[in-house]
Amino acid sequence: ITLFDRDSLPLIHIDNPTVSAGTPIDNDREHDFSNLASRPEFVVPMHGRNYFGTPYRQEEGTFFVLAIPIGPSTSPLGVMRATVEVGGLWRDVEKQIEERGALLYLIDSRGVLLNASERTEETEGTLLTENSIVRTLIARNDWSNNDEYVGLHGKKVFGNGIFLDKLAWGVISEVPVNQ
Repeated sequence: ITLFDRDSLPLIHIDNPTVSAGTPIDNDREHDFSNLASRPEFVVPMHGRNYFGTPYRQEEGTFFVLAIPIGPSTSPLGVMRATVEVGGLWRDVEKQIEERGALLYLIDSRGVLLNASERTEETEGTLLTENSIVRTLIARNDWSNNDEYVGLHGKKVFGNGIFLDKLAWGVISEVPVNQ
């Protein structure tokens, strides 16, 4: 987590904070602040809006950059920027849902799986565009079809999906047909 002043100079930097069940990271991308003043993760918050970066894969998992303005939205004093591991952020929610027999997973705007479940053979980074629910979501439409289909775990399911515009992610929930 890094706090920058309005001139994009780092004021405070905390290496590897452990948040929720996330994986602490230390990588070159996290600490590359060159040309920060012209990058969206700084420019967008300096205009008073939150920034959610495109997810990217690394050996430790899937990550995205979150940056928020500090101070009044009309004239921010600086930016707080953090790199967030998707799996750590999502793991607690996913566990509660899966205990009830459902499967919950995230996709990016291209239809790539952002979080892997222990109940599936799919890994993070797998392209899922062969699934109609995924194709519907990446077309920026919510899924409201009541038909059953073969879900991510290979069984017949009913699914529900919503596309989150601010993150450019889809959230899909699948419940086995036999429940």
